[in-house]
Amino acid sequence: MDKFLVDRIHMTVENYILAKEELRNDGDVINHFASLVFSHYEKQIPVKRVKEIRRNIKSATKIVSPFRGDTLNILSLLIATVDRDSQQELIEEIYEVMDILEEQGFKSGSYLALTAFTISKYCKYKDKKEIIKKIKELYIILKEKYTNITNDDDYL
Repeated sequence: MDKFLVDRIHMTVENYILAKEELRNDGDVINHFASLVFSHYEKQIPVKRVKEIRRNIKSATKIVSPFRGDTLNILSLLIATVDRDSQQELIEEIYEVMDILEEQGFKSGSYLALTAFTISKYCKYKDKKEIIKKIKELYIILKEKYTNITNDDDYL
């Protein structure tokens, strides 16, 4: 078997074992997600950093927030993939994008928090309001054309 593939498989297994031990309260599916994400980046899961990100988000958000629960676990893992130097900037940008999305009439929820992350991370130097406007337009078109397959939070 190709060495690259074997190394990636071993890293995925090691990351899963680490996640299962250190992030056991996340649940099996999120532990698999964590192992796959960090193996993709060829890194070991930075458990302390992930937990620190979770503490920071918990302290900055309300108890009933789309940034809590499984979404918090997923977001903290995704945020931990960026450089530590840009981590806080990304988190602040996620909050700002979330506010813009809600202002545009999107329904607040866990999918919206993940949408805010995606826009913040991958649309760094673009006009976020314009991107959100296009997302809204696309969502409306899809909802009109496919009423039986779209829900209020299918914009992700």
